[in-house]
Formats: sequence, C-alpha cells, structure tokens
Amino acid sequence: MSQAATIGAGPVANLGSQWVALRALVSRQIWRTLRSPGKFIGIAMNPVVMVVVLGLIFKDAIRVPDGVSYPAYVVAGVAVQVGVAVLGPTAISAAIDRKTGLSLRSETMPIPSLLRSIALILADLAAALVALLLVSGIGLLLGWRPAGGAVAFLGSLLLLATFYAAMLACASFIGELIDNPETIEPVGALLLVLFSFCSTVFLPAEGMPGPIRAVAELNPASIVATSIRQSWGQATLVDPDSPLSIYATPLAWTFAIVLGVVFLTLTAIQQRRRR
Repeated sequence: MSQAATIGAGPVANLGSQWVALRALVSRQIWRTLRSPGKFIGIAMNPVVMVVVLGLIFKDAIRVPDGVSYPAYVVAGVAVQVGVAVLGPTAISAAIDRKTGLSLRSETMPIPSLLRSIALILADLAAALVALLLVSGIGLLLGWRPAGGAVAFLGSLLLLATFYAAMLACASFIGELIDNPETIEPVGALLLVLFSFCSTVFLPAEGMPGPIRAVAELNPASIVATSIRQSWGQATLVDPDSPLSIYATPLAWTFAIVLGVVFLTLTAIQQRRRR
C-alpha cells in the first residue's frame, strides 16, 4: 500500500515541482523587467506613439469613408500591433538568457527546457496586457468607445491575449534560433514594419497596390484586427460579403492557436538539438 501511494504520488510531485519552477521563472522575468524597464518601454512605446500620432495628429490627413471614426479604427489596429511589438524585445531576452547561462542551468534541473520559454512568454504577456491598457486609455481620451456589448468585448480581449501569446512564442523561437541579440533587433524591427504596414492595422486595404493588398488582407494581424473591430461594433472597412469578413473571428482564433502551437513546438525542437 505504501509502495502504491509512493508510485501514485510521483507524477503529482513532479507536476508540483514544475509548477513551483514555472512560478519562480516567471517571477524572475517580471522582476528583471521591473528593474530594467527598457524592455517594457520597447513593448509599449511603439503602440502608444502610433495611437497618438495616427489617432490624434494625423487623423484628418488620412482618408476614410464618411461616418467612420478613424481614431476608433486605429485603436483596434494598434491593440493588435501590441502583439507585433513584443517580437524584438522578447526575442532579445530569450537570446540573452541563453548567453548568460540560464538555459544551461535550467537543463541541469528536473524540469523541461521548454518551461523557461513558457515563463518568458507569460511574463511578457503581462507586459503586453499593460501596454494594451495604456493604448485603450489613450483611445478613450481620443473618443474611442467599444459598442459591441460586454460579452463581445471580453471575447475580443481573450482573442488579443491569445494572439499576443502566439507572437511571444514566435519571439521565443527567434531568440533560440539567433545567437546574437544585435542581429535580432533589426529582424524584430523589420517584422514590426511588415506586420504593421502590410496589413489593415492602420489603413484599409482598398487603396493599396494589388499584390500588397493581397498580402495585407491575408496577414494574420489584419484578420485579428477585423475580428476585434467587429467585436467592438466598429467599421472594419472590409467587404462584408468576403470570407475574410464573414469568418474573421474563427480565422483569427485559428491563426492565433496554430501559430502558438507551431512556434512552441519549434522552440522545443531547437532546445533539444542544443543538448
């Protein structure tokens, strides 16, 4: 009976130790960000600047159909852009962890190596949600109001958090793949530009050149932005009869979940190769 109890307690004890390790790793990442807030500034400042510049300074210079509030349109887009802004800072953190030996130390512990990446994702997800709060606060000052109902609004927040987590998983993989943080910075900046401006995050696709319009409409950031605008009861400036409008929400959820699973799997494979 004692032997059976010991055997039965083994997996539970192992799961408990991994939970303790995960909490410790998440706390370490959060405290590191609090002690050196440059990383949070890198995550939050780009979206904050964009919502102020586009939603306030250049709102009258950007043409949208009559009756459409561009500040409201751009707030939803910038809320999605927060997920793209995490790519560079989080990838650099993952690379630094490898260079400073945290990854080597974690491999000597009785925990999966992937736990270190999950901890980084969770810690930076908290930073991304704070950035979303800042963007929403500025949006309220600019006149943005979600009008789709409480349930739809909560669903949109859950979708945004899932999309952020998927982008953070992508960033973690980049950090595992590229050794030099100085190389990651321009790569992150390039991805930020491509995901932001080759999409409908800031501008509708209608006025874009043909090939770029096709890319912009299929950009995951565009599909998530369309779903968010629908949930917030705002104009999407997307053909309402197109599949990208009709199925925006299921497509957005599919993209977010699949991308997250794929990049976590690639990160685990990369970590296994380094052993």
